[in-house]
Amino acid sequence: MANYSGKNKFSNISNVSTFFKSQNRKLVEPLKKAQEENEELSRQMANYEKDKRSLKRAKNRLQIQEKEMKDLKWEHEVLEQQFNRLKEVILRLPKLVFYKKKTGT
Repeated sequence: MANYSGKNKFSNISNVSTFFKSQNRKLVEPLKKAQEENEELSRQMANYEKDKRSLKRAKNRLQIQEKEMKDLKWEHEVLEQQFNRLKEVILRLPKLVFYKKKTGT
């Protein structure tokens, strides 16, 4: 068996410790960047979800307003037709009154 002195054991432990410290330093920075990126992506996801809900509400409001616009256009058309009929009656009214006076009925 090989005879290891206490100095060699300490040297080996020191080398192992140095190796792991070095590896740790190499991994800490990428880990930190990954954590920061994860936080940023989480914020973006929260904003995306908020924007998505806002867009859905806006689409719903738009559908309601489009329906109201369609109903108002229809109502306007009906009122326009009624107005035109009334205008025709009013324009014929003097002729009818004159005809009644002339015929005596």
